[in-house]
Amino acid sequence: MDTEGGEEKTKKTRKVKKQVKKGELPVVSGTAAIDESVKQLWTERENQMFMEDKLVADTEDRKNALEEYIYENRTKIDDLYAPFASEEEKNKVKKCLEEAEVRFPF
Repeated sequence: MDTEGGEEKTKKTRKVKKQVKKGELPVVSGTAAIDESVKQLWTERENQMFMEDKLVADTEDRKNALEEYIYENRTKIDDLYAPFASEEEKNKVKKCLEEAEVRFPF
């Protein structure tokens, strides 16, 4: 504490009363639950999207299998079956393979 001329200065403090308000507060409650019809709709949509994804994946697998079949048979015609087939037969088979490749692009 500071002293001036032998007198002590005291800080003045003021007490403040806190105001408390009392009254009715409206309480609104609810749940985070979803309606059954909405759940069912979302489940159906999810299943539909799953089936669409499965169809795309299956289609890609089938296209890959077809492409593999075409390349494999082209190689076999030129190498393995070359002694057993005439040029006309080879060209006919190659033409069919090319048509399949054009019809189902990879």
